[in-house]
Amino acid sequence: MIRAQLFKMITDTGDKIGLLDSDKLGKYLRLWKRKEIELSMLFVSTRQQYELKDLCRQRALK
Repeated sequence: MIRAQLFKMITDTGDKIGLLDSDKLGKYLRLWKRKEIELSMLFVSTRQQYELKDLCRQRALK
């Protein structure tokens, strides 16, 4: 499993299309594709899921 700290150098830079950042990302993705490392994917809520969660938070605060 790759930890977020290993991506710190990439995430700290503002430019994600830079040569060094893209080279590092490409290397990690190649290793992941060959199953040499494990990367977990980020879950992104749909708009409907976000709105339902927001309603639940508002109700919990009352």
